[in-house]
Amino acid sequence: MACAEVQEFSTTSGYASNLMGVPPTLDRTPSQATYVADNIDGRNPPEWIRLYNRDKAYAAFVDELFSLDREEDETPPNKDVVDWILESTVFPKKLLAQNWKKPHVTSDDEGGVRLSWREEDRELRAIIPANLSERYLYWQHGNEYGGLPNFGSATLYRWLSWMNERDR
Repeated sequence: MACAEVQEFSTTSGYASNLMGVPPTLDRTPSQATYVADNIDGRNPPEWIRLYNRDKAYAAFVDELFSLDREEDETPPNKDVVDWILESTVFPKKLLAQNWKKPHVTSDDEGGVRLSWREEDRELRAIIPANLSERYLYWQHGNEYGGLPNFGSATLYRWLSWMNERDR
């Protein structure tokens, strides 16, 4: 009888707020970490873990996001907010490659997270409150500004691309 190897990988669902002091792969490689995947063989970790392990800029972003959980006198981010951010930033990071800049990460002290990018006179802020349906992007370029409600990873990619555009 053939024996199948089962590997488990880590995701934020396995983190209690008091255990998030270590990056998502803990002290092991992704193939040795613990995660129960939705797929049958359990061999595919979430894309953000693979990206974390091969991209220093993205790893620094994830570390900063997880560090919010250790801030004293602040409400840690809601697990669903962290999961949404991790899932939604992979697509823009992969498409923008080296043009992707790590955002400034802050807590809203109500279970949500704010991500902000600034490039010359352009600013982009992703506001992700504990109630994910209320998330929005705020952009500003000089005196022009606006907002987009209920954005996803493709919209985030488009606006991060806009941050990299040079004025014509």
